[in-house]
Amino acid sequence: MNTIILISCSRGKTDAGGTIFKEQIFFQILSSVLQNELLEKRKVLRKYLKNYQITDFKFKEGNRGDRQENMALIDGSDFGGNDQGLVYLPAYQRYKGRFFGQLDKKDWDKCKQFGYHVLILSGLYGLLSPNDSIQNYDCHLTDRIIDQSNQNELSTIKNLWGNFLTEALKEFIKNNKITRIIDLLSEEDYQSAIDWMSISGVKVLHRIFAKQSGRDAIPNMCKFLKYEILLKKPEELEIKENEFIERNYLNGDSIAFETIIGEMPLGAREGKRKYDAVLIKKFSKENWEIFNNTEKNDLRNYEELFVKKFTQVEIGIIVPIIAGYWVLLEKRRKKLMLKVCLGKNKPIKLKINGEEKDIKISEIINDTFYTISLLREFSQFLASPFRNKIEIPREFFDNYFNKYNELRKLRNDYLHVNYNNNNIHEEGSEKQIAKAREDMDKFRSIFFHKKYSPFLLFVELEKYIKELSNFIVR
Repeated sequence: MNTIILISCSRGKTDAGGTIFKEQIFFQILSSVLQNELLEKRKVLRKYLKNYQITDFKFKEGNRGDRQENMALIDGSDFGGNDQGLVYLPAYQRYKGRFFGQLDKKDWDKCKQFGYHVLILSGLYGLLSPNDSIQNYDCHLTDRIIDQSNQNELSTIKNLWGNFLTEALKEFIKNNKITRIIDLLSEEDYQSAIDWMSISGVKVLHRIFAKQSGRDAIPNMCKFLKYEILLKKPEELEIKENEFIERNYLNGDSIAFETIIGEMPLGAREGKRKYDAVLIKKFSKENWEIFNNTEKNDLRNYEELFVKKFTQVEIGIIVPIIAGYWVLLEKRRKKLMLKVCLGKNKPIKLKINGEEKDIKISEIINDTFYTISLLREFSQFLASPFRNKIEIPREFFDNYFNKYNELRKLRNDYLHVNYNNNNIHEEGSEKQIAKAREDMDKFRSIFFHKKYSPFLLFVELEKYIKELSNFIVR
């Protein structure tokens, strides 16, 4: 079983000199298109570091341009330049943190001998092989880029890499006939840099610990590599899915591997991903896989607001939570309508209050009323013999319209509400609190309903874009 072991770079690095540039193994296996893109992104990052345009947001360590190692970065072959100097070390020797510090040359040789493909995810270099020549540097995927020309002070290094890391990984998978990826990345910030849902035909196993998460779990990640993985060849290594493994070397913790990040209800998680198990239970695993990363992050944010902030003291948080859910719903609706109406210019005939009218495409897309009218006619169309060809449960349509209108009414009720938490204990506030709690429970029960959620209806209907498109030009 051809296996990738994916690990993070290390914050700790040796500042020792080294040799001249020798090789970039990972770079060489890429297509010329991806090679050029990789070098271009590295060049941009080096320029930003040199120009004091990268600042540490997560760890509050200031501007990265002040770091001596970043000032000393030369424009060598690793950045597509011609500068030379004794400033390079193989990546596995350069990194010296709590993961790399536990491994010696024998361990790295064993990885190669057994046939494991080890890849390192780096903020500056992208993806690396352990023997790739790199300079000393200091930056993190979450660092913010200050690009005054674009007036964009909130972009991050992870944003700059964009989809490249995923595409490069997919090309590596294809070229090396990879069948399994063992994700030992240290932080969620690094895990989320890969679009896992776009990787198919490969078993992906994401590590999770019962007690520790993120950087706290780094030593145990390395121990699992050293004392479990490297004792067997890839074809001999069996890792159970979604089941915690207890080992003495984990010092009281246990490790498990999930095929989708967040699907296991138990386990320690960083930040907002700890809500994934709850959300997957609400929506189902199948639907969760369909949601894009923005939707998932928004759902995590609103779940955190609900759990942590929706209290008697902060009852007013109901306003942004309901507004947020409504925005998610509307984005899904518009996305569906844009796909359905793609390439169509002529007005669509719809029955409005019993009268057939020509409705512009822009109105179908932007106006909820016309979307509902279209879907209502589509639901009637599905009652015809053609209905048997489309496996959409009838109850989706039977209940959808009322549920959507209930959500819209609740949203409108709170659209202009301005709670004054300083006066929350004044006369009448008890009723106000009780009403807000009742409305919040009602809104969430509809939004998360596994059968009648309007949000899930739009998700479901994306499977039938062709049928919907043909219907509107009938």
